[in-house]
Amino acid sequence: MMKLNKLLHSALVTVCLLTVAPTLLAAGGGKQIKCWTTTDGVTECGDIVPPQYSQQGFSKYNDKGEKVEQVERAKTRAEIEAIKHAEQQKQEEEVRRQKQAEEDRTLLLQFAREEDIQVQREARLKSIESVEESITSYVKSLEKNLADLKKNLADAEKNPHVKASEKEVARQNLANVERRIADSQKTLGDKHQEKLQINKQYDEYTKRFTEIMARVAKQQENLQVAPDAAKATTPAEQQ
Repeated sequence: MMKLNKLLHSALVTVCLLTVAPTLLAAGGGKQIKCWTTTDGVTECGDIVPPQYSQQGFSKYNDKGEKVEQVERAKTRAEIEAIKHAEQQKQEEEVRRQKQAEEDRTLLLQFAREEDIQVQREARLKSIESVEESITSYVKSLEKNLADLKKNLADAEKNPHVKASEKEVARQNLANVERRIADSQKTLGDKHQEKLQINKQYDEYTKRFTEIMARVAKQQENLQVAPDAAKATTPAEQQ
């Protein structure tokens, strides 16, 4: 059916050309013949495409009836937006590709072997753990101090001879120690999160490094296969 429709369309164009061409040629000037399809599906030809059909696409023919150009229909707003969106995605993908390539180069400059990644990971973790040990020891001493301050304050509250101002000082000292303990514990929590982030970062380094090395090995394998294949080719095949 599609082939038949094409044949019918071609026949209609031929009829139009035979009808219009003599008139245009008689007018001189080497004008091109243009053929378009109306909203009713009728093929028409002439030297000027009516405005209502000029945006729908048309064909140009020379004085021999040969098609010399196909003018495509104007794109709709939705199509233009889709093209812009696709181009934007293409540009964004290129930016991501270039960024990844730069990160890969940096990774290979930083680490020569996968073992180097683990060595650096462990060094950073040990540095944080050393800080954590110091803070933990500090918190323990503060907690001991806090226990003493609480006992002293309790005794002072029971002693009628202790001045109110002295009791207030004891309460402030106790509050200060509690605040320092809370700050230290928050720092310990931050250090724990930092270790998690480091492990995540170096896990990604390891994964990417492995992928790069696998790709490099594959490329080298392909380079080796190509010369071997060339050597295996017989003189007759080379000719």
